[in-house]
Amino acid sequence: MAGLRPRTNKRSRLIVSLSALVLVLAGCAGDPPTEAEIQREQVETRLNDTFSQKHADCILNALDQPTMAALSTTDSLKTNSKAFEQYSNVVVLCTSS
Repeated sequence: MAGLRPRTNKRSRLIVSLSALVLVLAGCAGDPPTEAEIQREQVETRLNDTFSQKHADCILNALDQPTMAALSTTDSLKTNSKAFEQYSNVVVLCTSS
């Protein structure tokens, strides 16, 4: 019987290790990002290239979803659009303080 004990310990350790690996991988495999999350990330990247971190964070948190969507698809908003108006107002607000 003593010969079975080391094998059982190895098997137990293997099972525990595999279980832990499954739990870690399951935690990493969350839901894919939503369209809004993708758009936010795209806009955040562009803002960080242009503004200080403080200003970029302020702008990002103040934008509404339609403006975020518009900014994620173009780098040239139409000057008569609501997205342009909101973005301009937010930039002034966030960079003047």
